[in-house]
Amino acid sequence: MTRCSLAVLILLTATPSRAQGSAVVAGCMVGSCQEGPSTYRYDDGTVLTATFVAGRAEGEGAFTFPTGDTRTGTLVAGLNDGPGVHTYADGATWTGTWRRGYGTEGTLRDVDGRTLVRGPFPGRRAAEQGFACVSGTCSTGNGTGVWSDSTRYTGGWRRGLRHGLGTTVALTAAGTFTDAGTYADGRLAGPGRREEADGSVYVGTFRAGMRDGTGALTLADSSVYAGQFRDDEPNGRGRITASNGTVYDGEVADGVASGAGVRTQADGSVYEGQFAGGQPGGEGTLRYADGSVYTGTWREGERHGEGTYTMPDGAAYSGTFADDWWAGEGTFRFASGATWTGTWAESAAVGEGAYADSTGTLLYTSRFSEMWTPGTPGDGTAVGCVRGDCVDGTGTFRWPD
Repeated sequence: MTRCSLAVLILLTATPSRAQGSAVVAGCMVGSCQEGPSTYRYDDGTVLTATFVAGRAEGEGAFTFPTGDTRTGTLVAGLNDGPGVHTYADGATWTGTWRRGYGTEGTLRDVDGRTLVRGPFPGRRAAEQGFACVSGTCSTGNGTGVWSDSTRYTGGWRRGLRHGLGTTVALTAAGTFTDAGTYADGRLAGPGRREEADGSVYVGTFRAGMRDGTGALTLADSSVYAGQFRDDEPNGRGRITASNGTVYDGEVADGVASGAGVRTQADGSVYEGQFAGGQPGGEGTLRYADGSVYTGTWREGERHGEGTYTMPDGAAYSGTFADDWWAGEGTFRFASGATWTGTWAESAAVGEGAYADSTGTLLYTSRFSEMWTPGTPGDGTAVGCVRGDCVDGTGTFRWPD
């Protein structure tokens, strides 16, 4: 199964989430914006000054936003991750800890140093430059606020922050983004609904503006994840139903199958075992649609290591696999129970090997033949059953060749 593509979350704060991908040279103002100290300007006018590694900002950095807000702190892959300070245009500050671009715990203080809010980063504030209260009360009560970028919020307010039931609608270059639900100190917290500009929809619980708890995410291609969320990503146990009909039930990490789970393909084949990075990885069993079964180790979705592949008629290969092929030392067991043991490469026998009957008694050494009949040597001049009972018993049979 390929990785489940998750919608990019647009943060409804005064600060758009930075570096969902690496910066491109086209917006580079100072330096290379690939390696070393550089300054990069984003399409929305936001400016980032930081040290870049392989095109991503790492370590200490500073954002300057078109609203007049600034943010300084630790960056990981272009996102605030660690301690940081967000300073609003009006002089208020939020000091705290960031995780993947989200302020998780901190303190908001007014310009005079008075503590306003303790908790997650509140995002937009009624006092923020460019904000206008167009109806009702946008301090404490109910009202509608509009920002200079046309973002509109209608609902409850407390101390100048979105609080209570409300709806936020933002117009982005990609389309319309909508958040609706219960807000606490400026961010969704509790049950809510998020509609992304790309058409994906999340319905479930939120914490500090992040998808967190239990919910369902439906993507634009009709793929669905239903289960647990943590840190804005599917994390925990859940079900992924892909648009091609594949269904996965099990453990999920950052949106992909990871850990123990069961994957059912549209053709009816079923894999049960360990996953890594969205693919079978570790110990597991695949039951193919034609009745074949493989049990053993996997790597990146392919049979790799020790395992056994059993065919519908009972014949089986046991041994080493590499990149989905029979490779190395292995034993082919015929449906009769007799075996051939030798060396394999790309699922083909290489050189001579040992034939043995169903009891393990060595018969002789010869090259492998899928058409071999128990007790049949591969050379000589006599033809037919040269010893014993070759119909129903123990005997030796010699072919014309």
